[in-house]
Amino acid sequence: MHVKDLLRLAVDVVLGAPAASSRGKGVPAELVNQYWLAAKGCQDLWFHQMKRYRDEFPQGDPEAARRAWKRLRCVLEEILAGEVLVRTWAAAVSWWEQGRPAEAEPVVRSVVLGHTEARLRATMLLLHAPGVPAREAAELNQLGNRAARWCDMLIGRLMLHGAKEHWACNPGRAAEYAQDLATGAADTPPAVVRKLLRASLQRAFWPLLQSPAACPRLIEGIFYSISPLLPAPALGSSPHVDFRARWEHRLQSVSDYAQGLIDQLLALDHGEEVKEEKNT
Repeated sequence: MHVKDLLRLAVDVVLGAPAASSRGKGVPAELVNQYWLAAKGCQDLWFHQMKRYRDEFPQGDPEAARRAWKRLRCVLEEILAGEVLVRTWAAAVSWWEQGRPAEAEPVVRSVVLGHTEARLRATMLLLHAPGVPAREAAELNQLGNRAARWCDMLIGRLMLHGAKEHWACNPGRAAEYAQDLATGAADTPPAVVRKLLRASLQRAFWPLLQSPAACPRLIEGIFYSISPLLPAPALGSSPHVDFRARWEHRLQSVSDYAQGLIDQLLALDHGEEVKEEKNT
């Protein structure tokens, strides 16, 4: 999968969150764990690749420098564009858990903090690292600004239902979006809103997302830790959703989780056996 899929999913979250909230159910622990592991895995890979670029930049070798920059751009695109889903999902989860025990909210908050650090490091690289083409640095700066505006616009739409503005990149701007949406688009049919948002998203981001995915499997893990919580109408017309793959991924995750528990139990049993042998 690609970060483009996460951008589409951010729109699906906003459109499907009210219906998902009305069911009165929280986020299952297995999906919370899956989201945290996949998101933290992405962040660890990003930090490693950014450090590697800064520490091992091939001075005096233009061809190797171009290859190193090409690898880094994949990472920077994922960081900058991926923030849209990270913040939108955090706003939705926090809203769902209002008035209930906060179980998933601390996890999504941790992911937001890690992603914010990744974005700051990416910005510093664009400003100070060697071998960054000026034109591409300007493109990535545009991508980051565009992602921030989309974060605020989508969270502003969630604020109409009770989400908090502090998850936005610019809370004041998100509040302005919410006010504009409350007064100007109340009568727009949901199907029209969905179509317009997805078309606008593609036009805004696709020209700036030129690189292959840096961590496609981890992106897939993020996608399938969120999409099962959204109602079918929010996803059913999306060409990027493969429902068979979604359930296969979920079954695999459950299988991996069960295998991990078995391994832990076997390790505990082995430890008890060793302890008994020492005692005898």
